Amino acid sequence: MNKIPSLLAGMNTAIFSRTGTFSGIGFAIPSNMITKIAPTLITKGYYMHPYLGLKGGVLTSDLAQNLTGTMTAATNLTGIYVDTITKDGPADKAGLHGSTTDQYSKKHVGDIIIAVDGHKVVRIDDLGSYIDLVCW
Repeated sequence: MNKIPSLLAGMNTAIFSRTGTFSGIGFAIPSNMITKIAPTLITKGYYMHPYLGLKGGVLTSDLAQNLTGTMTAATNLTGIYVDTITKDGPADKAGLHGSTTDQYSKKHVGDIIIAVDGHKVVRIDDLGSYIDLVCW
């Protein structure tokens, strides 16, 4: 039985092309984001995205191993690590902790975000997109 692929719709915004033609890597805004943002843009003339007050990154197996001490546990741990927190920002007020670096330049990961509201978080964009589309 053949499965019909899901339809992805969006609005093209840019293209990266080495030749200057219409072949290359295209970038688009998802249609569900357009339907949420467009009415606000029309009525107010701007759209304010939510601000978290943190910088983070993908939790690599090296960083995960540093946390767990074992490679087995590290391979199963996915999420984003909180790197820096903006003082008095939303993440700071929520009690999140950023990473630290010791005197030997070894990074010690702070908090790790693995899901938000039951939705898995793998990249920092996952967190921002979810909050932007659902919570804001």
